[in-house]
Amino acid sequence: MSNAAHCLSQGFSAHKNGDFKKALTYYNAVLKHEPNNADANYNIGRIISDYGDKEQAVSFFENAVN
Repeated sequence: MSNAAHCLSQGFSAHKNGDFKKALTYYNAVLKHEPNNADANYNIGRIISDYGDKEQAVSFFENAVN
C-alpha cells in the first residue's frame, strides 16, 4: 500500500469516527502526493461544506470530478 493510499484509508477511518480535523490532515497528506485524488478532494469538500464554507468546498468538488 502506498503512502497516499495509507493516508486515504486513515482519513476515511477518522472521518467515519467524526474526527474531522484528523481526517482533513490525512486527506491533505494525500493531496501532497496526488493533487487530483478524487476521494481526498471530495471528502475535504464534504467536511468544508458541512462547516459552512460552500465556496471553498466547490473547488474541492470540482477537483474531484476533473
